[in-house]
Amino acid sequence: MLLLATILAACDQDASIVLQDPACEPPCWRDIIPGVTSKTELVSLIEKTTEDYDGSFALRGDGGEVTCWEPREVKQSVCAYLKNDVVLLLRFYDVNTTIDKAFGLFGEPDHLAIKITVGDYEERILYLLYVDKGISLIHFDSTVPSRWIQEIQPNTKIQRVWYFDPSDFANLVDDGFIGDAKFVDNAVFEWKGLGIIEDLYPIQRIE
Repeated sequence: MLLLATILAACDQDASIVLQDPACEPPCWRDIIPGVTSKTELVSLIEKTTEDYDGSFALRGDGGEVTCWEPREVKQSVCAYLKNDVVLLLRFYDVNTTIDKAFGLFGEPDHLAIKITVGDYEERILYLLYVDKGISLIHFDSTVPSRWIQEIQPNTKIQRVWYFDPSDFANLVDDGFIGDAKFVDNAVFEWKGLGIIEDLYPIQRIE
């Protein structure tokens, strides 16, 4: 069971302010560590974190499966996903930064993963991965395949950032959180730099 907790949001902040924490190095953020921090510890740290920010926070539940600490009237948020009562992922939403700015914070990644969702619409997701550091930069393409970006450039948008437990990376891939091994063959590539996606990171769908 996954538990979702929205734990912080900051209005009109630069992504570097949200993502950088002088108290600890990624994937740690405000003393919350994927793979280590328990649900009980998370609740305590959330309460401590919210004291540092203006705004009201609401506790919301849905049948015990999803619990949200959700700030109102904000643009950016951070969510903690739990599995077996331990933090699995930290997801930073609405980061709205670019690859060059993110590289300035974290350096270049070591891998890139691709996930394509299908259904009523088709969406491609690019994960720029720092496997050993437990960081993923995420770019969402349009739901119209003809409008997907053809090239990864310095100004390519990064909409979300994930922090994860590096030792759990293989399970995240197997569970479909990163890439999609059930739909795309060789969904995780070694990083070959910026450039044309089809040339550098060719994928083949599994029929």
